[in-house]
Amino acid sequence: MKYVAFVIFLGYSSTCISQSDEIGKSYKSETTGLNYILSFPDKYNNSEKNPVILFLHGGDRSNTKHHPSKYAKKEGIDFPFIVIAPHCTGGCSWSSVDLDGLINEIAAKTPSIS
Repeated sequence: MKYVAFVIFLGYSSTCISQSDEIGKSYKSETTGLNYILSFPDKYNNSEKNPVILFLHGGDRSNTKHHPSKYAKKEGIDFPFIVIAPHCTGGCSWSSVDLDGLINEIAAKTPSIS
């Protein structure tokens, strides 16, 4: 499966997961077991290909506090990206997470990113 992904790594921060409502919807991966937030651009069109950002954060719940679409919205910037923000906490390490499996699972359910 072909996809385009821009990966952003940020340091540790904490916030409340309930903020996911303002930036996207929370899901649990059937492939990896990770919770993740999936957000779509304001002008999302599921019949067109869309660029994807895989947003990897540094720790507990920071996939909401520093979510890139929040910064874009605050600055009034058009942000045409689908954002996948997995939630890796506790003893989780990105080196042990099957990110390809997660992306492929989401792409299979979201044709516009396949």
